[in-house]
Amino acid sequence: WVGLEMNMLAFIPVLTKKMSPRSTEAAIKYFLTQATASMIL
Repeated sequence: WVGLEMNMLAFIPVLTKKMSPRSTEAAIKYFLTQATASMIL
C-alpha cells in the first residue's frame, strides 16, 4: 500500500511537466484512480 502511494506521488510531477490542459487532466485522473484504489485496499 505504501508503495502505491509513493509511486503516485513520484509520478504526478512527470505528468504535469508540460503544464498543458491535457497533462493536468491526466494527472488529476491518475490521482483520483490511485486514491480510490488506496481507499479500497
